[in-house]
Amino acid sequence: MSYKQAPQEVIDLFLEDENPTVRMLAYRRTNRIEALYWAAQNLPRHIRKAVIANPHCPDSLLLELVSDPDPDVARYARDMQMRRDRDQRSY
Repeated sequence: MSYKQAPQEVIDLFLEDENPTVRMLAYRRTNRIEALYWAAQNLPRHIRKAVIANPHCPDSLLLELVSDPDPDVARYARDMQMRRDRDQRSY
């Protein structure tokens, strides 16, 4: 079973994993909005970028991350915001 097929309860167990790659993948897949907000404020850049890539990331959090102090995270958030805007217009 790949991580994309894992049940949400299993994915959420990995949010605290010591392995940075496992943790990053969990933050890309979780649907726990409060965990995404917490990670965006408290975790390293690679996790904040995983939050941005998460399809459950709320637009309001994405807007906050556009102002992230790390320019790479801020740029990634702007790119994701533009992608979402483009996708919404195409419907």
